[in-house]
Amino acid sequence: MHFFVMLLLAGRMLSTVSRAGVGMPRTLRAIGLPRARRAAGRMLSTVPRAAGVETPGAVGLPPPGRTATFLRARFPCTDEEVLRAERKLLPNQVHPGIDPARAGNTCDSLQSRLSLSEPELKKVVLGLPSVLGFSYEANIAPSLAALQSRLALSEVELKKVVLRLPPVLGYSFEANIAPSLAALQSRLSLSEPELKKVVLGLPSVLGFSYEANIAPSLAALQSRL
Repeated sequence: MHFFVMLLLAGRMLSTVSRAGVGMPRTLRAIGLPRARRAAGRMLSTVPRAAGVETPGAVGLPPPGRTATFLRARFPCTDEEVLRAERKLLPNQVHPGIDPARAGNTCDSLQSRLSLSEPELKKVVLGLPSVLGFSYEANIAPSLAALQSRLALSEVELKKVVLRLPPVLGYSFEANIAPSLAALQSRLSLSEPELKKVVLGLPSVLGFSYEANIAPSLAALQSRL
């Protein structure tokens, strides 16, 4: 079987691994909040609300931090969406939270750069809430430019990758993406167009370690054929 087909099949295996949270690089691991906070989050979804009473106060939690306040003001977010976003953040990113001015600039700049609609921007931000704390000029813009240049992506293709894999905005191109792409291309003898096709078909491959995830999966699949 052609190695390109093998890669697509291996991609399904990798997707299963990623959902299980096994063997993922540090840049992909969701940083969980303390168990007590997660338990409090479950309580929030079950405690009925009294008219005019904020749910967090009803269960003795601190008032919403700047991140929650920003999300509610910038997007039409539900309480559950805000809670899920906070679970992906470090404690200090929840309370006191992000800098609203920086978050607003990041959202506006990212939306303009990728021609995102409001729903699309919301999807990206909720997929990677920590992006609100990134500097667009220092972090996001250079990473997008490097990825677009490496794979010769059009504006539409770059947008597609980000929408399908919002965490890509948090990956280090030099430390993670570039080495993995180079190793993958060498292992499968892929041309530049073929490598691009792989990434567009399976954007999550950008976040996997070649040594820890891709190579073992390909070897296991090859041994079965």
